[in-house]
Amino acid sequence: MIAKKLTIPYRVLKNDALLRRLPHPHCKVSLIEDDFKKRKAGYRGEQNFLYHLGFLPDNHFHIFFDLHLQIGNQTFQIDTLILTPNLIIICEVKNYSGTLIFEKHSDQLIRIYQNKEEVFPNPIYQIQRQHIQLDRFLKQFNIQSIPIEHFVIIGNSTTQIKTSPDNSRLYETVFHSEKIITKMEELSKIHKRTILKPSNFNRVSQLILSNHKDDNPNIIDTFGIQKKEIIKGVRCSACKNFSMIRAHGTWKCSNCYAYSKDAHKQAILDYLLIVDSHVTNKQCQEFLHVFKPQIVYRLLASMNLPTSGNDGGKTYHLPPPDYFQEAI
Repeated sequence: MIAKKLTIPYRVLKNDALLRRLPHPHCKVSLIEDDFKKRKAGYRGEQNFLYHLGFLPDNHFHIFFDLHLQIGNQTFQIDTLILTPNLIIICEVKNYSGTLIFEKHSDQLIRIYQNKEEVFPNPIYQIQRQHIQLDRFLKQFNIQSIPIEHFVIIGNSTTQIKTSPDNSRLYETVFHSEKIITKMEELSKIHKRTILKPSNFNRVSQLILSNHKDDNPNIIDTFGIQKKEIIKGVRCSACKNFSMIRAHGTWKCSNCYAYSKDAHKQAILDYLLIVDSHVTNKQCQEFLHVFKPQIVYRLLASMNLPTSGNDGGKTYHLPPPDYFQEAI
């Protein structure tokens, strides 16, 4: 079963919102676009991996996507963790295109794509670090006897994986998403002993889930952008200008005259993703350029956002990642 489902990472959502709200040209746009494309591609790779994991029997596996766990003051991330009664499997998902060459002697990963050669950090070292970190995390809770396996998953099935003949064992660790079912069958023959009885299996699963914290970076600090640079107002989905005006219960674009019933929703979510993770009625008025508290109250109330405080001083908070529609 899916113990922690796959959702769009906050970082992808925040990059997307930031690109909408920065004036063009802006010196940070190309940097944000590169980060956005890379992280969105990673998310697509995890979606592909999810499809293949769907063929595993629900009652034998608990699957966690995009875990962020902590050892002391150190946080580490795992793309996919598969918990079984016999062992734990951690998977680092890469969605590279082109040809991947794993150099044995230099320990480099070289990608050739569209006649361009690039060098990337070797993901095998990354997954080995995650293996060590997960082992330390479990030992904090006196869970020491369960074996851990680790793999690098290539999400794009058309990507070619190459290495030298004397390094062919690499293919046991690095492979395409569709091989995961075969690999799981191989592991079941190696790890036959049941380590976690049903009660302990559920306890470990809940322990992992309860110690996860969503990665929620302050995106303007990440890219060194000031709040005053963020464009306020409600954006027209037709002409892309921030020129929507609220009148008679709807939004009308003063530039192209398009209409919208819910253009405010993206604007409010943009505020929560970029400016601050919570917003008051007054702050929302200023951001939407709608200076009527009752109207803004109704707009905020219609979005079913997490809230705190009472009606006189209610604060609206950034919703969890699964609130967002997969529109990117």
